[in-house]
Amino acid sequence: MIPPLDGWIGQKLGLAAPLSREALASWQFEQVRRVMALAKARAPFYQQLYRNAQLPNSLEEFSALPFTTEEDLRKGGHRMLCVSQSEIERVITLCSSGTTQTPKRIFFTQDDQELTIDFFHQGMATLAKEGETAAIFLPCASPGNVGDLLCQGLGRLGVQTVRHGLIQNLGKAAEHLSEQGAQVLIGVPTQILALAAYCNAHGIGTNIERILLSTDCIPVSLKRQIEALWGCEVFGHFGMTEAGLGGAIDCRAHAGMHPRENDLLFEIVEPTTGRILAEGEWGELVMTTLTRRGMPLLRYRTGDRARFLPGPCPCGSILKRLDRIPGR
Repeated sequence: MIPPLDGWIGQKLGLAAPLSREALASWQFEQVRRVMALAKARAPFYQQLYRNAQLPNSLEEFSALPFTTEEDLRKGGHRMLCVSQSEIERVITLCSSGTTQTPKRIFFTQDDQELTIDFFHQGMATLAKEGETAAIFLPCASPGNVGDLLCQGLGRLGVQTVRHGLIQNLGKAAEHLSEQGAQVLIGVPTQILALAAYCNAHGIGTNIERILLSTDCIPVSLKRQIEALWGCEVFGHFGMTEAGLGGAIDCRAHAGMHPRENDLLFEIVEPTTGRILAEGEWGELVMTTLTRRGMPLLRYRTGDRARFLPGPCPCGSILKRLDRIPGR
C-alpha cells in the first residue's frame, strides 16, 4: 500500500508510482532552479544577494549559496516579494516578546495558502476520516491562520470541525469537548496535556481517539502523559509561519515526521560553519520554499535544532524523517 503523502506528492508532481527518492530529488533540484530564477528576476533582495551567483547545477551547489535569516526578514522582507502587493492575500506579523526588534512580516498569496490547505487535507487523512468530528484548539478566528487552514483541509476530508481557539478556561473546554463527542483533537502540547489532566481529575469522559499536537515542541514525556491519560494515539506536527504554517507530520509508525517535500526543501547544517550534516546528526534546520510565489525563502535559517533520522520509515514512505524539534 502506498503511504498517503507519497501517493499525493507523486500524483501532484506527475511522478511515476511508486514514488522514488531519486525522482523526488530530481524534481526538487529543478524546482530550486525555478524558484531561484524567479527570485533573482523579481525580488530586489535576491537580486542583491545572488548578484554574482549563477543557477546551481546540483543541489550540492545550491547548498553552498548564502543563507537568508530572520534579520533579513526584519530589515526588509517586502524586498523578497516576487509579486505585486495587490496579489498578497495575507500578511503575518511576528513580534519577538520582550524586545524592541522590528517584527518579521511574512507575505502569502491566495495560491500560497492553498498549498498549505492541500497539505493539511492530505496529511490529516492519516488521523481523521470522513464523518468524524475534530475539535480545533488553535487560533481559528482570522481567515488564513493555522486553525482556519486546518479546518479547510479537514473539511475536504468530510470531517466536521469545531473551532474552539486557544484554551482560556479548562472547565469550559472540557465541557464542550465532552458534549461534542469529537474523535480527533488538535492543539498546543501543554494546553492539551492540561486539558487531559483536567478531564481525568474531574471524571469528564470524551470520545477522543487521536490527537495532533502542533505549534510548539513536543517532549516525549509530554506525549506519553497524554497517551496515558486519554488512552489515545498522539501525533506530532512541525510547522512555522515561514514554512506556510505546515511543515512535517507524523505517520502511523510514529518514527519521525514526514516533511511536505513537494513544497519545502529542508537541510540540516552545522550552525557555525554551515556545513551540510549527514542523516542522524543534529544541527540547524534550513528551509527553502519550492512552490511559493509571493515571498519565496531560499536557504532560510530557522534557528531550530533538528536532524534527519537515518534509514527508511517503517510505514514504507520514501519521504525523509524529521526528528522532533527539541527547541531552539
